[in-house]
Parts: sequence; structure tokens; C-alpha cells
Amino acid sequence: MQRVTKPRILAVGCLCLVLGAVGLASAGVRTSAKSTAPVKGGTLTLLGQSDIFNLDTTSGYYTVDNILERSFTRQLVSYPNARSFLAQIQLEPDVATAVPTKANGGISANGRTYTLHLKKGVKWNTSPAR
Repeated sequence: MQRVTKPRILAVGCLCLVLGAVGLASAGVRTSAKSTAPVKGGTLTLLGQSDIFNLDTTSGYYTVDNILERSFTRQLVSYPNARSFLAQIQLEPDVATAVPTKANGGISANGRTYTLHLKKGVKWNTSPAR
């Protein structure tokens, strides 16, 4: 006969608590069919450790600000959404045709002038905006 000890009871209780929490969390998950057509309206829910400090794209410093700004703004160059950290820290063009470097002529020899070329069809401050 196996004797039940306090550590075993505690371990089983913790396991039940964790499984119950996972069950409750997954019960609130809603899934929907994927659609390729854009949908206007709705609610954007963000999870962060702080409130939104600033929606000015030039001074959005905090993580929550950056996450929100990336959902409604375009940048000349930006960091990609990628799984690996090394891929996340490599700049890629967004509205610009290329990331400026000395090799492609985007950065002057003295490093003081950066030249960026915009992709065709990019507009801003127009009605309707694109």
C-alpha cells in the first residue's frame, strides 16, 4: 500500500489548479474563419503592462505604443515581425524601396546624408488616404 504524503497532495493540487486555469483560459478563446477581405470597424484589443503614453509616431517609446502604431502607420523602414530575434533586428524597407547603405548609394561617403526612394503609388494626406 502506498502512503500519501503532504508533498504529493500539494503536487496533485497544484496540477489540478494549473489544468483548471488552462481550461478556463481556453474556454474564452474565440476562433473565426480566416478572411482575406478587409473588414471595417471592430475592436482592437491590446495586452500590455502599461497604458498608451503617446500616439505620436515620432515619440512612441513604450512597447504598447509601438504595437498600436504599427497597426495603423507605415514607416520608411521598419523592423519585421519575425520569430527569431536576429531576424527582428534587421531593418527592412516598408514605404522606401530599400534600406539605405553606403553600398547602394543611400548613405553619403561622409555618412551625413541619407537618400530614400519611395515605392510607386505611396500617398499620404490625401482623401481617401492610401
